[in-house]
Amino acid sequence: QMLSKYQIESENDIVNALKEIFQEIALLGLYRGGFFNYAAFYGGTALRILYGLNRFSEDLDFNAKGLTSNEFDKLLDVIRKYLVNEGFDVSIKRKDIYDVYSARVGFVSVMKSFNLVDKRGEDIVIKVEVNNPNWKIKGEAAALSFFGLLFTASIMDKGSFLAEKSHAFIHRCRGRDVYDVLFMLRLKFPLDKKMFLAKKIKDEPKEALLNKFRSLKEDDCRKLANQVRPFLFKEDEVEVVRKASFYGPQLLKEYE
Repeated sequence: QMLSKYQIESENDIVNALKEIFQEIALLGLYRGGFFNYAAFYGGTALRILYGLNRFSEDLDFNAKGLTSNEFDKLLDVIRKYLVNEGFDVSIKRKDIYDVYSARVGFVSVMKSFNLVDKRGEDIVIKVEVNNPNWKIKGEAAALSFFGLLFTASIMDKGSFLAEKSHAFIHRCRGRDVYDVLFMLRLKFPLDKKMFLAKKIKDEPKEALLNKFRSLKEDDCRKLANQVRPFLFKEDEVEVVRKASFYGPQLLKEYE
């Protein structure tokens, strides 16, 4: 019944669907812990939930200005208690990445109950990552609804979403970064110059993105498309990434 709303064609589809479901459960735990009072949701999973991004994203990403390490530990404890009270067997392991607070929330024995085996020997794991930015967070309220419960969450505004992902696209450039930037350009997310500067992109936002798209060679786009292919809900959308050097500049023409 949990999987009834998903189109399942392979074992990988089942695993991704389960991870999505448990992401929503983890988000409920964060809400119950009061996390959205001081943290703003962003990233690939937020794009999927809020705007319909057609790819799976493993992480729950947040910006929380001024959050301390001890406060993050207390938050994880609240999440653990909530999930245990809901009947889940969970393990939470914290492993920070540089200045980003990071924790892996594991739901024990879920894979086994569906007769699935992960190649890495893992169960369903949801990664929660919290960045502590040195710039002012531009947040807004959004209504989320999971399992019949409607609640309000703080999210980054659209300009911040695009600036964050543009930074990843320009400096890291993975398949998912290309796909997400193209997705937001299709939806006309605004190019916020102040946020681009906060992310240390000094060129005009449109020019910075144009230069990056134009730098992509045919072989680059093929490799990027192969990277993101396993995470796309509709495999034919891989063509968008394969032709990113064409689609990116075309979409940017719509921006004055």
